[in-house]
Amino acid sequence: MRKISIAVIFSLIIMIIAPLTTVHAEYTPPFEVSADAVYMVNLDTGTVVYQKNANKKEYPASLTKLVTTILAMEKTPDLDNTMVKCTSSILSEFDGMNASNAGMRAGEERSMRDLIYCMLLPSANEAASMVADYIGGSRAAFIDMMNKKAQEIGAVSTNFVNPHGLHDNDHYTTAQDMYLIAKYAMQMPGFMDMCTKTSYELKPSNKRDTEYIFTTNKMMVQSSGPDVYYKYARGIKTGTTDEAGRCCVSTATKDGYTYLLVVMNAPLNDYEPPNMAFVESKKLYEWAFSNFEVKELINAEKPVTEVPLKLNWDRDFLYLRAESAFTALVPKSTSDGDIIQRLNIPKYVNAPVKKGDVIGTVELMVMGDKVGSVNLLADNDASRSDVLYILEVLKAATKSVWFYVGIGAFVLLLLIMIIGSFVVNRRRGPKFGSKSRY
Repeated sequence: MRKISIAVIFSLIIMIIAPLTTVHAEYTPPFEVSADAVYMVNLDTGTVVYQKNANKKEYPASLTKLVTTILAMEKTPDLDNTMVKCTSSILSEFDGMNASNAGMRAGEERSMRDLIYCMLLPSANEAASMVADYIGGSRAAFIDMMNKKAQEIGAVSTNFVNPHGLHDNDHYTTAQDMYLIAKYAMQMPGFMDMCTKTSYELKPSNKRDTEYIFTTNKMMVQSSGPDVYYKYARGIKTGTTDEAGRCCVSTATKDGYTYLLVVMNAPLNDYEPPNMAFVESKKLYEWAFSNFEVKELINAEKPVTEVPLKLNWDRDFLYLRAESAFTALVPKSTSDGDIIQRLNIPKYVNAPVKKGDVIGTVELMVMGDKVGSVNLLADNDASRSDVLYILEVLKAATKSVWFYVGIGAFVLLLLIMIIGSFVVNRRRGPKFGSKSRY
């Protein structure tokens, strides 16, 4: 058969050299992040570009209202015509507290849509309580619904004890959990339209005239100043308490890329502007958009490598191609030399082979970090030659000790038969010296 091609030899060399690569990836921003917990994900690829204390217990403050909003949207078929009344007992919950609100009056009726806007924009606590009591029937029942929804979403390190997020030691989450919750909310029809508005008109109710409410997310407000305003930011929710610090969940889209960012427990700075959750979110967005891009690491159209092929009369190698193209978010500074394909393939393949059969895998490494793997498939059919198969069987047989045992036994049996035949024939032959009688 023909010699193994240069491509196979090159691939084997890559497999040997690859484990020695120790180049570090550039997934750390070149500035200090003062927030206690951060989780930043590129939504186009699912790549976590930066995280800090992502699974550390944090207090969510008004980020809690994301789950309250999710339940309000899922449990209310008609947001515009479902009316909810504000009670005096709800208002009394916040007596003496400097809690954000939408100015509800006792007995005031508002649509569920109004209440969702009140939660998302000015972060109204009384609106969250109104939603909880209406949907749950009781506060305890609604809290149970919140925790079940969090578990369903995958936020397994989260526990809620109220619908608004005012501090309680048993009311907590993590930055990664908040990412999962926000991502879930983003996929709900109409949610992004609501959370990205900077203002909303509350039409006249049974208790007051038209009023306007405004977002607490100053990243979307141009008058906030250059340290905070970020024109690519869209939503999603803010939160602040003494214990939770400054919190912000936001998303931003630029040049075809979208990121979802959770910043928790940024410094309060004595509640003076600028809000450090906004400042650090903007800096992280600018860093990510400037330094990362999606790049195709492997193509599904062209062969990746080849593997020696046995038992086929027409060829002695088999081309392998990727099952699918693979793209990843990588630093823009990534060169072709930083991308390594680590092959996991057999030494050879026996025919028959069908096009599309999985032969091995290729691990894709960028700057020393594994970013994914793809199956390697046979690029063509290869039938088995019966002649080569028989020769291979015989060749394999000669390598077995039992083959030689069998040969020895056969020779021994043959010798026994020859000797036995000789002895029998001698006994049956004529005796010398005997005479014949007539």
